[in-house]
Amino acid sequence: MKLLAIESSTESFSVAINISGEIHHQFKLSPKNHSKQILSLVENSLATTGIKLSQLDAIAFGAGPGAFTGVRIATSIAQGLAFAVDLPVIPISSLAALAQRATDKYNFNNIIVAIDARMNQVYWGGYQLAAKTKTVELMIKEAVSNPEDVNITELQTTCIGIGSGWNYNINTNNLLAKLVPGDYPDAEGVAKLAIVELAKNNIITPEQAMPVYLRNKVALKKHEQPKKLK
Repeated sequence: MKLLAIESSTESFSVAINISGEIHHQFKLSPKNHSKQILSLVENSLATTGIKLSQLDAIAFGAGPGAFTGVRIATSIAQGLAFAVDLPVIPISSLAALAQRATDKYNFNNIIVAIDARMNQVYWGGYQLAAKTKTVELMIKEAVSNPEDVNITELQTTCIGIGSGWNYNINTNNLLAKLVPGDYPDAEGVAKLAIVELAKNNIITPEQAMPVYLRNKVALKKHEQPKKLK
């Protein structure tokens, strides 16, 4: 099985190609020009692996939650590429992709992901590594919350906390064995999770691809914004 994965829900963006479990991954940290640079990475990745777009079995993308613009970019690029060669798509949670990165990079089986959602809130969820697939599964439902409302005790075990949301004052309840606030979702995590979904035939058509925002409100109204000091 061969698939292309795209992730751009945060300040970083990346592209990966998963060829029967062998992953070719390119990652960049840049807050601007995601759309143009992602397409360049896609072209470079296909050229490097010698794979044509039409030879893929599916295209996966980080569906969010995350930065509104970044999530829309990944969705639209995945849709456009899939339409061009009549491929199915696989949406993958950007939080789950970061959880997958955490377990691969830091060797933790229990992960709490928290990403800065702006407006003094965080996107977050809890995950656990599945022994059979070596990929993460959702254990605590993904949500957008005030930092003080994040409750990590449902995992009932020590875990790693990862993502920019941990720059807020989240109550750890003494359950964190490690904290990594400076890490991001990536296409490698998307690719690993998507290949499992592809094997289960959990695919959708390009027109069904939709971003996951978890909330519709994108900015504070003027009266809700904190007053600036004079």
